[in-house]
Amino acid sequence: MSEPPTLEEEVQEAVEVAGEVLRGRSLPRTLFTILAVVAVLLAGGLLGVRYGALLPQSRMLIEASANGLKLGRLGKLRIQGLEGDIWRDFRVKRLTISDEKGVWLEARNVAVSWRYMQIFTRNLHVDRVAAQQVTVIRRPTLTPKQKSRGLPVSVQIDAISARLEMLPAFSYRRGLYDVSGKFAIRRGGGGPVVQADATSLLHAGDHL
Repeated sequence: MSEPPTLEEEVQEAVEVAGEVLRGRSLPRTLFTILAVVAVLLAGGLLGVRYGALLPQSRMLIEASANGLKLGRLGKLRIQGLEGDIWRDFRVKRLTISDEKGVWLEARNVAVSWRYMQIFTRNLHVDRVAAQQVTVIRRPTLTPKQKSRGLPVSVQIDAISARLEMLPAFSYRRGLYDVSGKFAIRRGGGGPVVQADATSLLHAGDHL
């Protein structure tokens, strides 16, 4: 009985086989085959990223990565209950922003529809943001202002709608509004463009 080949012998045999394959084909055909394999691998990777995010485990990982994200001077973000397709239409059951004193803003049942392909052109285009309830609990403790490095992308939100509640610690008396509007800001300079409408549900004639 002959002994099994060693690792060195197996590697040498694989190299010889590969050399014979390459010698038996023209160079253009070999390059085409290599490019085709690379294209298949890239397509598989993109599909894995696109549809892998739909898995519950992937959404949990995204949620964990987003928690603790610093939102400039406003505080830190936390989300709970991420659902849906994060690349097109997703929902968050609870969203909070916290400063050193704790949560100062809370949003419930936030739904977002957006166009992820435009991110590759450095544009964040959101078709709709809707929240069942947004509560501003108190005034935030803002961190010291730092030099702005500018936005990395332009932002456009076509439609915003929410039930907005402002507690006395923020607005001296409780306010409850139905809010709608849109928002846009371009990277590289210029202020935001905001269109908003707010109708009070507690005080007749109180509106924006």
